[in-house]
Amino acid sequence: MSGAIRITGLLVTLLAIGPVPDRPSSAGEPLASFAEVARTALAASIVVRGMDYASEAVAPPRPDLEPGEFDDSTAQGARALGAGVIVDPHGIALTSARVVGLASRLDVALADGTLLKAKVVGLDWRTDVAVLSVHSDTPLPYLALGDSGHVRAGDWIVAVGVPLGLEGTVTAGIITALPRPADSDPRASFLQTDAAIHRGFAGGPLVGMNGELVGVATALHGEGIGYALPAPVVRRVYRELLEKGRVSRPWLGVILQRLSADLARAFGAHATEGVLVADVLPASPAAGAGLRSGDVILEIDGHAATSRAQVERLVSRMSVGDTVRLRVRRAARDRAVSLRLGDAPDEWEVRPDLIKARRLLGIEVRPVTPAAGAVVVEVDADSPADLVGIEPGDVIREIDRKPIRNMADFQSIARRIEGSSEVLMLIQRADAAVYSIVRARPDP
Repeated sequence: MSGAIRITGLLVTLLAIGPVPDRPSSAGEPLASFAEVARTALAASIVVRGMDYASEAVAPPRPDLEPGEFDDSTAQGARALGAGVIVDPHGIALTSARVVGLASRLDVALADGTLLKAKVVGLDWRTDVAVLSVHSDTPLPYLALGDSGHVRAGDWIVAVGVPLGLEGTVTAGIITALPRPADSDPRASFLQTDAAIHRGFAGGPLVGMNGELVGVATALHGEGIGYALPAPVVRRVYRELLEKGRVSRPWLGVILQRLSADLARAFGAHATEGVLVADVLPASPAAGAGLRSGDVILEIDGHAATSRAQVERLVSRMSVGDTVRLRVRRAARDRAVSLRLGDAPDEWEVRPDLIKARRLLGIEVRPVTPAAGAVVVEVDADSPADLVGIEPGDVIREIDRKPIRNMADFQSIARRIEGSSEVLMLIQRADAAVYSIVRARPDP
């Protein structure tokens, strides 16, 4: 997110290396200040800077600035893209995949204003985690990744971000909820906090009162609640990206959608029981096991399939190579299907225009078939697409009055979408078509 006011350096000078070992107040005593934890969090935090996404050129002066304001996108040939945190003194840092996904050249700013070169080691789109290698001749301040077993609802945390380009901003709050594994809402897998975090905090640290990193902030927020990826998930993704450059995930190879009452009748399901298979991806485990579009998954390893998110969560707890047993309804008849879970395709290779569509609109799109159409397979919570009611399974027929006959059409139009623009989309859902205007997010 580009800011309107240039701030030189962060608000607090680098004072310490490594995490603070002690809590600022002993158990039972009132907390007098967050200053010590804030000092530690700021010392290990970074501001990620990069060239303009589209052209690597410095963005032109903005006409909306008030007299005396300065657009920091012109500062030092780069602009602040987002926040991050150092987790290893030898120069390993974490940030948001959406922050660095399209940036070809990166610098990071330390708490004392020092600029260091950085490069992307790997990124994982699904968890929105990117690992950076930061070049430094000396050890860097860092935060140790914490343990979710020590985090409780009601615990205080401090967050650091770059809202509106204002570097080194600190907010504080409590953990309002821990991840809820049984909940079908995708947001239930995150830590929740009432600390003031939003897009400008994405990739930045949530730090507990013992100085440990308890989570990494996401761009999700709403109604006074922010969301963060829990430290144990961050640790797993971080280690796999360091070791392999990618994250291995068990994979069925199907695109699922909610089963409405109308669709249930059409596909012979009882009420809205189960999850509808909208598409089966070629050369996937599901294709090898004979699953088809229109199948309704009723159970997975004996667990009732209640939603797309719940099926994905059940699969995510397994390992690549595990055998999974499905109960599937096809043409009003139930059948048992067994398949061996594959390794999900590498998301590092997602085309930049598809990344841009997700960053600005909040949708992930796949072909309806290898040769025709584009179907929405994922909608980010609270994204522009989510706010106008676009759902997984919707087929995109037009964008800005241009027909979408195949993925090449979608990609061609997606690369021309600009931040903060209004995008007119014709969406097909079941037998109904409707126009929607999606207001793209502003460019970071």
